[in-house]
Amino acid sequence: MLRRSYVLTSIAFAASVLSSTGALASAQRTFVASYGLAAHTADNCSITKPCRAFSDAISVTADKGEVIVLDSAGYGTVTIAQSVSIIAPAGVYAGITVFSGEFGVIVSGSNINVVLRGLTINGQGGISGIASGQGASLTIEDCEIANMFSDGIVVTTNSTVTVKNTVTRDNGTGIAAIEGSRVTVANSVLANNANIGLLVLATPGTITDVMVTRSTITGSPTGLQVDAYGGGTARLVSDGNAINNATTTAFSFTGPGTKVIYTSGNNTVGFNNAIVTGGVLTSIGTH
Repeated sequence: MLRRSYVLTSIAFAASVLSSTGALASAQRTFVASYGLAAHTADNCSITKPCRAFSDAISVTADKGEVIVLDSAGYGTVTIAQSVSIIAPAGVYAGITVFSGEFGVIVSGSNINVVLRGLTINGQGGISGIASGQGASLTIEDCEIANMFSDGIVVTTNSTVTVKNTVTRDNGTGIAAIEGSRVTVANSVLANNANIGLLVLATPGTITDVMVTRSTITGSPTGLQVDAYGGGTARLVSDGNAINNATTTAFSFTGPGTKVIYTSGNNTVGFNNAIVTGGVLTSIGTH
């Protein structure tokens, strides 16, 4: 059932990417504001004539450019196909509301590098908050993703993804790394997700690697789940984390492929129904 749900998610994600369109980008730095206008794309969403939505600004932002949030507002869903940073300064609320059938942010560009900083992504029946299906690297910093039907963050490509100082709460799964992705999670909170806090899934012929450090995984039926199918290999390193209040198990292994969880003596594991199911934890010692 779990594998089938992720197949359906991938199909919906592909449909969203295929339906997106892009415009010629020409400005290295663009701006969005609550008082912005879509018509200001004609002025490259400049600081004096900002645009209203992330999608408008992205359409006129050059490769390796920046989209800067000027004040607090909701700025809409966006598909990213070029290297870019979307930045909301500290103290500025940059919201994305994700309605039924939608993704908040889609990363869909070959060999691109994307940074998302300071975003608040809230689901109103939406599928996933941040979905990465292409790209070389994705960095997610100081974000909050909540109330998604499927995943707070889902990575379905062999890119390198870093998640720092980020909260994923009240989603189906907090963070899902699948199909050969390489994900690092640090100083983050994965709280009260309905199914799994952190999922590491390898499909046939892929190797999925995840390292999670100094983070809190709490309040989900399964804290950290490692799945592998066919010839897939799924590996998780857990160091310095607080893993608690799992109603089923803190760590879980499923699937016939190769599954490994390395844990350090720095983890705190408590108030869980069980510590591990379906496998054996491998210790890498105490630091």
